[in-house]
Amino acid sequence: MLRFMILGRIRCAADKKPLKLPRGKAREALATLVVNAGRIVPTERLVEAMWGNNPIATAREQVYIRISRLRRSLAPYHRFLDYTDGGYVLNLDEDAVDANLFERLLKQADMAQQAGDQIEAIHLHREAEGLWYGPTALEDVDSPCLAAEATRLDDLRQMSMMNRIDAELALGRHHQMLAELRQRLEETPLNERLRCQMMLALYRSGRQDFALDLYHEGKSLLEEELGQPPGPGLRRLHRKIIDQHVELDLGSAAHSGAS
Repeated sequence: MLRFMILGRIRCAADKKPLKLPRGKAREALATLVVNAGRIVPTERLVEAMWGNNPIATAREQVYIRISRLRRSLAPYHRFLDYTDGGYVLNLDEDAVDANLFERLLKQADMAQQAGDQIEAIHLHREAEGLWYGPTALEDVDSPCLAAEATRLDDLRQMSMMNRIDAELALGRHHQMLAELRQRLEETPLNERLRCQMMLALYRSGRQDFALDLYHEGKSLLEEELGQPPGPGLRRLHRKIIDQHVELDLGSAAHSGAS
């Protein structure tokens, strides 16, 4: 079975054995085909992926040359890469691309979370997060056409992590989550939802003063870096922590994230 991985540097494996992929423009063409697996990608789209708005005079011919290199790299699985009228298509099963499997797991996790099955949601989120092997999707692909897709996948990864933390907090694991929350917040200090989650974990751990300090730290950062005050979710949580509101107690239906 031919499988492609894009949740990091683009990789390909055939029957679990890695294949050596060409670099440069051919890799950008491959990434475009993988992201659009099962759909026809017009030659013009491949030209744009490889050269942006400044294609060379022989761009269409170069696309043909790069695709030929890809087919040689995929041998004997080159049959999966077909030419059709006006473009190319990579014929793969949905789960042959790790990003598709990642998104399917996220949907299942969301359904479990909505049904109140936090343990199953955590399991599915961890399985989804475990598919990532690089800091960003399409890490080694330099193409403005694919930047939006890479950003979308990165955002989904962040969302999965925060949804998982919500599920962990709902199960009363606030003590266990403090170390991870601290690390995540150091990585993205302007993330208000993460700040809300850590404030709630601190509060439920009996550290109200630390939770309030964390709010003021975030308020200063937001004002200095973005020139804006904290969002309504962060402000509401701050007020409830001051009031020691019953909604913050474990088992409450109150939402911990910033809106």
